[in-house]
Amino acid sequence: IIGYYINQTTTYIVNNTTIGGNDINHYGVVGIYVDMDCNGNTIRENLIQGPGTTGDSSGIYFWKPSGNAVIGNTITNNVYGIQLMSSANNTFNGNKVTGNANGFYVRSSPYADVRENYPASPNAVNNNNVYGNTSYAILTNNTVSTLYGHTLDATGNWWGSDQPEFALLISEANNDGVVVYNPYSTTYIYEVEFVSDASIVENPDSIWVAAG
Repeated sequence: IIGYYINQTTTYIVNNTTIGGNDINHYGVVGIYVDMDCNGNTIRENLIQGPGTTGDSSGIYFWKPSGNAVIGNTITNNVYGIQLMSSANNTFNGNKVTGNANGFYVRSSPYADVRENYPASPNAVNNNNVYGNTSYAILTNNTVSTLYGHTLDATGNWWGSDQPEFALLISEANNDGVVVYNPYSTTYIYEVEFVSDASIVENPDSIWVAAG
């Protein structure tokens, strides 16, 4: 699969669907894009390779969806492995996010309109291998806040060492403890075979999951 810019992708308007088993080598800005109100989907066991670690590329980009699960994917060679914008109540488990400039970029999540439109819960990034990214494992911008008790649960991950230096791995714009990383795994988390009975969308170009 060769990925393209968003306006060149195949478009799916879906909820409660599984996208899995794809080899996505995208040359544009995103490998898999999930739009607002596209909720309850599962993205699993995809290999997503980007065009490089300069520019503005993302392996997976969430724009205001809720309740999606990202499981067992390998994401590499992007500026942002996974980028979340105003997204809440999504889970990330068993992924390998490596060889990007930044592993996760969390922007306004959960915050603003997401907090108003959903029973907003923090996103959860657990039991992933997030290592070997050249800038940060997790990067947040200055609108991510612990306001209203929201934090990013990033516990149980392997950060590339049994004694990770979190001051070098995690960048919080406000230094307000929004990223909770303890406890963490002291060993690499080996991939698990995931099985789902949901339908699988396979072998488009890049994938855009969009609201109508």
